[in-house]
Amino acid sequence: MPIGMEVTLERLKAVLEGLDRARPPAVIADRCVSVRTKVSLASWGERVTCTLVPADDGFLIRVESKTSVVTTMIDDGANRRNVEQVVRALGLSRISER
Repeated sequence: MPIGMEVTLERLKAVLEGLDRARPPAVIADRCVSVRTKVSLASWGERVTCTLVPADDGFLIRVESKTSVVTTMIDDGANRRNVEQVVRALGLSRISER
């Protein structure tokens, strides 16, 4: 049984809220939820964004994590860990990189 978009967005907000050092998530568009993580000794923080992308049989969830400071050259794997944490929390098993 397909899950509705509103239910999925609420689930995404809850998952993003559970990220390490996360601030409260915000819906930034009809199909997009984003959260910023706080600064730590190892990072200036990241922005983690989940976007619902229309597909033939419903939608896909695109999860992206980017450093908050554009001049950051090395993230020590923080962005990958953020994406993996979201994917695990959603109970998904597939990560494809573009």
